[in-house]
This record gives sequence, structure tokens and C-alpha cells, in this order.
Amino acid sequence: MEITTAATFGRSIEDGTVFVRTPEGERIVGQYKAGTPREGLLFFARKYVDLLVEADVMLTRLAENRGIPGPARALADKLTESAASGNLVGDLALLIIRSEELKIAAAARAEVLNAKKKEAQTAAVARRKEIAEQAEKLADSTSWKSTHEFFTKALEEWKNLSRFDRKLEQELWKTFSHARSSFDKRRRTHFAEAAKVRNAATEIKTRVVAEAEKLKNSSDWIKTSNTFKSLMDEWKKAGRIGRGEDEKLWATFKSAQDEFFTRKKSDLEKRNASQLANLEKKRGLLVEAEAVLPIKDIAAAKKTMRDIHNRWEKIGHVPRDWMQKLEDRLKLVETAIKEADIKEVSRKDPDKQARANSTLSLFTEKINKLEKELTKAQDAGNSAKVSELITAIEGQKLLLSAVEETLTDFAR
Repeated sequence: MEITTAATFGRSIEDGTVFVRTPEGERIVGQYKAGTPREGLLFFARKYVDLLVEADVMLTRLAENRGIPGPARALADKLTESAASGNLVGDLALLIIRSEELKIAAAARAEVLNAKKKEAQTAAVARRKEIAEQAEKLADSTSWKSTHEFFTKALEEWKNLSRFDRKLEQELWKTFSHARSSFDKRRRTHFAEAAKVRNAATEIKTRVVAEAEKLKNSSDWIKTSNTFKSLMDEWKKAGRIGRGEDEKLWATFKSAQDEFFTRKKSDLEKRNASQLANLEKKRGLLVEAEAVLPIKDIAAAKKTMRDIHNRWEKIGHVPRDWMQKLEDRLKLVETAIKEADIKEVSRKDPDKQARANSTLSLFTEKINKLEKELTKAQDAGNSAKVSELITAIEGQKLLLSAVEETLTDFAR
């Protein structure tokens, strides 16, 4: 309704007094002295229109399911009071109509909201039961991170769910809270123990790093290599600590270890080069040693070997794989010289020569005797005896041959 239309339901007089028509007759609504009587009438008409617009807006909101019943009912009461005694000018009967419309719309909206509230409460009950059941299942969980996140989110969701039967809500809360407390207690215990293990591991790894730092400049290659292996074993057994701290300590340990083994490798390469050179030198000496074979002059051979031995001892280490091979070849020459020397001494020993001559005579006599026995056995046709004597004679002849060879050595 426009202001001018509303103004037709009232009038004003010269002193600024404004009246409004009611079913019972006219009623004074007020006196306007800030302007003309007409301006005063329009002023009170504007108040009516503003109130009517407010009612229409509220009705629209209720129709669109956006309004709230309480303010709508309060506005309806205001419309009724304004129609009865309000200081405004307009169709007062329309205010009564709008008041009733607001009450009806507010009641309808209240029913919708109450239904939604009950629906929300029903959903809240179901959700709280679901949360409580999930909480009970997770009370003994060891998935610390995900379960902790569940309880944190579930607690926040629980607080925001609609309220309902207090007794049932408290029972469900007791179930949820107990499960949550049980998990939190176990979780705190777990992380407290983990912290102890982590602290112990930190202490071990810090000590390992300190020892590695001390050893990185060592030149005791074998012992220090074994120590680094032991330190690595300790590191692995200690377990992990905080990621950042673990990586920092590992970087320091790895740096010290790499520095030592880089130096060891460099030293080994130098020693390998030196040992290869020594290998060639000893090979050269072996050629000189083996040149005395076969031995013609024992004294000259001994002198040569003494000279070779002196030079051999002055040469440093050779590769491990070659050590025994070289020593074995040199030993063969030494053994040959020693055997030749023994043989020469024996050859010049008169007692040994006499014993050899005596042995030769004995074997010769023995063979003659066996040959005579063989002739008798053959004449007698004793084949078994013949076979036995032939074998015996052959054995004696072999021994005789050995003695003769010895006598030949003596004769040289």
C-alpha cells in the first residue's frame, strides 16, 4: 500500500493533530508540529506502510521456508496492538488480517521446523550410536595416527550434533568417552615408550658418529675397517629416531666412513702398483735361480743362490695370490741344490762306499744261490717253486741295480 493511500484512512487539523478512523470511530494518533498538518498525516501514514511492508516481508520469508516462527508471532502481536492503539494511519483492519496470516504462517513454519528438528534428532541419535560403536571397535587400535584423527573429528562432530533425550545421550557419551580415554591412554603409553627407545637410539647413534669421526683419519686399515663394520651393525640395531635428526647423524657418519675408505682405497692402489713392480723383480730373480739347473757346479750354484736370497729379501711385498707360487719355485731350486750337495758328500764318504761294496757282494751271492735253486726246481718240474724263485730273483736284481748305481755315483 502506498503512503497516500494509507493517508486516506485518517485526517489532520490546523494544530497538527492527526486522527485515524476505526470501526468504533476516530482516534487521535498524535500531534505533528515539525511541518504542515498534511505532512503530519503523511508521517503517520508512512509508519503504517513501514509496518505493513515488514509484515509482507515476513510472510514471504515464511512462505519460502526461511522465516523463524518466534519473530513472526511477535510481529503478529505488534500488528494487533498497533491496530488497537498504535500511533499510525492506515487500514487498521488490514493489520488484523496480516496479523492472523502471520500467526497461521508461523504455526505452519513451526511444524516444519519441529519436523526437521525431530528428523535431525533422529539422525543425531543414529550418528551418535554409530560414532560410539566405531569408538568401541577402535579402543584397542594400534593405528595411532588414523585412530587419533578419528577420535578428534568424532568429538568435534559429536558437539555439533543436535541435542535429544538427555539420558540416552549420556549413555552414548559414556561409551564413546570410555573408548576414547582407553585409546588415548594406550597411545600416550606407546609414544612414551617409543620416546625412551628413540632416546636410547639417539644416544647410541650419537656415540657411533663420534667414534666414526675419531677413526676417519686412521691408517690402520684392517682394524679400522672391522671397527667401521661393527659401528654400522650398532647403527642398524639402534633403530630409527626422528627423521631430521636421523638423517643429520647419518650424513655425518657416512661422511666419516667414506673419508676413511677413500683413503684406504687410495693407499691400496698405491700398494698394488708397488707390489706389481716387486712381482716383476722377483720373477727376474727366479729366472736367474732356475738358470743354475741342472747343477754342474754346486759351489757356484750355492753362491748364486746366496746372492739371489739377499736381493730377494730386500724386495717388498708382492700380490697375495703370487706369494706362495714364487716361494715354491724358489724352493724347488734350493731343494735341488741341497739334494745335489748331500749326494756329493755321500759319494765322497769311504765308509758308505765300503758298505755299498759289501751289500753288492751279498746281493750277488743271493742271486747265484736262487738261480741254482731255480735250476733244480725246473729239473724237478715244480712249477709253483719255479714261479716263486723267478719272482725272488727279479726282486734281488732290482736291489742289486740300485746298489750298482750308488757305486757308480761314488766312482764319479
